[in-house]
Amino acid sequence: MSDTIAAAIESQVRKLSPSARLELVDAILSTLDEANQEMDRLWSLEAEDRIAAYRRGEIEAIPLHDILAKYICRKSGGYHKFFRVRFFHIK
Repeated sequence: MSDTIAAAIESQVRKLSPSARLELVDAILSTLDEANQEMDRLWSLEAEDRIAAYRRGEIEAIPLHDILAKYICRKSGGYHKFFRVRFFHIK
């Protein structure tokens, strides 16, 4: 979409009421959530492969709080101990 078309749409959207804008946002976001059976199939295979590799001892789990501490919580200065989910890490 060109910048001029996007600007024209934005101009029109700003004229809508807050509730109408919210409905529009919801409609736009719902177009991004459409099912993709091929992508779902590929993610399912990936998850099965990772679980099998974990069970064979080829990869290890990393606690979620370690991941959050490394990537997400640098700005906040910490993490909640609530998170105890494990992620996989290749040995």
